[in-house]
Amino acid sequence: MPRAEKLSSRLETLIEDIFASPTDPFALYWSIAAQISHNQLAAVQTKIRKTLRQRGEIGAESAVLLACVLHLTGFPAHRLLHFLSLYIPGGIRLSLFELAVSAIFLGEPPIPAQMLYDLTVSWVGKKRLPSTAANPEAYRVTSYSPPFFLVNGQVTRSLFAGLDLYLGVENLFDFRQGHPIVSAADPSGPYFDSSLIWGPVSGRMVYGGVRWRM
Repeated sequence: MPRAEKLSSRLETLIEDIFASPTDPFALYWSIAAQISHNQLAAVQTKIRKTLRQRGEIGAESAVLLACVLHLTGFPAHRLLHFLSLYIPGGIRLSLFELAVSAIFLGEPPIPAQMLYDLTVSWVGKKRLPSTAANPEAYRVTSYSPPFFLVNGQVTRSLFAGLDLYLGVENLFDFRQGHPIVSAADPSGPYFDSSLIWGPVSGRMVYGGVRWRM
C-alpha cells in the first residue's frame, strides 16, 4: 500500500480555485492533473469533501470541474453522476460539459498507477508463399511459412505526476526468419528474390527511456 502524501500548498490552492468559478476551467483542470501524484489521490478527495462541507453549495460549472478532478482520483463514474445531479440545477457551457464527458466517460484517468505492465502476444498463422519450384533446389523455399508467436512487453514506473521511466522488449523469444532473401549473395543474379519475407528479420530488441508529459 503506497504511503499517503500531504497536498502541496500549490495543489491546495488550485483545488480551492475550483470553488471560485474560475474563468478558465480547462487550464485549471490540466494544472491540477499535472500536480497530483499517485500517493495523493485520497488526500485530494478528502480536501474536496471538506471544502464542500464548509461551503454548502457551489455553482454548476464548479461542480462539473470538481467531477472531472474527482475522476482523476479514481472516483467511480456512477457516483459522479449522482454528484452532478445534486449540483447542476441549471445550464453550463457546452465546452465544459464536453470536458466532463471526455474526462469521465471516454478516457482513462491521467493519474497513472505507480507500476504499469503491458504484454502483447501476437499469433501469426501459416501463409502460402509464391512458388519457387522452377528454381534450382538451392534457391527454393517451402510452399507455406510456419506459424509463430511474437511477444512484446513493457514495464513503466511512474516517479511522480508527469515523469515515467520505462523498460521494454520486442520479439522477446528472438524469433527470426532464416534466409529471408533468396540468392542474397548474388543480387544481380536471376534467382535473387526479396519478396518472400514472411517473418521478423531482426532479433530481440531491448529498450528503455524517460517519458515526460507536459
